[in-house]
Amino acid sequence: MELLTDSVRPGRPQALFRIAGSTPFFQTLDGQRFLVLEPESGTQARAQLVIVQNWAALLRDAK
Repeated sequence: MELLTDSVRPGRPQALFRIAGSTPFFQTLDGQRFLVLEPESGTQARAQLVIVQNWAALLRDAK
């Protein structure tokens, strides 16, 4: 990138980091950070995700 007095001239695109072909990633709104989903290195175990819907009602009923 080249900063001129009244404009910016973009440079050649270049890789910031390596990720697998179809690995999903997300960018923060300000473009300063990325979240990359990738498995923990050295493991092939599947991670488990538990989703609790209507958790507020569960707290209310527990009283």
